[in-house]
Amino acid sequence: MGGKFGKVDDTAWIDEARQDTAIDVVEIVGTVKWFDVSKGFGFIVP
Repeated sequence: MGGKFGKVDDTAWIDEARQDTAIDVVEIVGTVKWFDVSKGFGFIVP
């Protein structure tokens, strides 16, 4: 965008939002002993 004050970076706020919502992904390896779909969790053994 241009204008009286020059170019405006419209994507700057996107980078800030990504930093605030970054999550770590952890992969677990093993055998699923049980998983409750309604509760969304279960038990894994190595």
